[in-house]
Amino acid sequence: SKQGRKFKDIHRLDLTAAVPTWEEVKPDEGELIPIAYHQGALIDDVYYIIGGETKEMRPTNLIQKFDILENRILQPYEPPIPPSMQIKNNKENEKPEEENADQNEEIENSLPPVYSHSIVLYQKGVYLYGGTTPKGLNRDVYFLGIYGKDEEVQVKNLTKELDDKSMPKPRKNHSSIIRGNRMYIYGGYGEGDKTLGDIWYYSIKTNEFTKIPIKEEDPNSYPKPRNSPGMFKYERNLYKLLLWI
Repeated sequence: SKQGRKFKDIHRLDLTAAVPTWEEVKPDEGELIPIAYHQGALIDDVYYIIGGETKEMRPTNLIQKFDILENRILQPYEPPIPPSMQIKNNKENEKPEEENADQNEEIENSLPPVYSHSIVLYQKGVYLYGGTTPKGLNRDVYFLGIYGKDEEVQVKNLTKELDDKSMPKPRKNHSSIIRGNRMYIYGGYGEGDKTLGDIWYYSIKTNEFTKIPIKEEDPNSYPKPRNSPGMFKYERNLYKLLLWI
């Protein structure tokens, strides 16, 4: 909210009703942790709430789960945090501890705390890109394998070995959609809160980023760079792919 409050309530809207009305859903069991700037994905009958900012104004990598059919909050899953994303508490006026060499070591299934990211759903897997972490903006794509509501989520950083020059600028408050095995990324805030207007796609098949060249026949028709854009795809008849922003 504008007051910086974080919410944990769930609401549903029946779009099949003649006059749709909001209704608060009260789970029979469990309680969510209040967060904001998160993302959600529905897999089977479970709604997964991924990441977000806590009421302490910190990013989290917590994966919360709401079972719609059973109307209950399931035990959340908290992946390990990569060593490079761990911030140690230091006393006031004391310099932060220097990073150790082992901070670059990989921890299996680790996911950085993140908010203002984007996700797409592809074959029961979630692909997460961008967002704000404890160490700044995220540049990588993470795969979250969700194979059952009671199973441990499998996490993998897919792009950690890619050259920065072959990737989009790190960003937050952007939009993503999926088409085939490509994750399209548009806009958002970059470093220094610079508003971005470029379009890229990440190929799940080849693990590569490609920037889409835009033909600017009329400069006035090209959208201005923007953050938190809405975007969807439309495919029908002669239209191969249209991105609506």
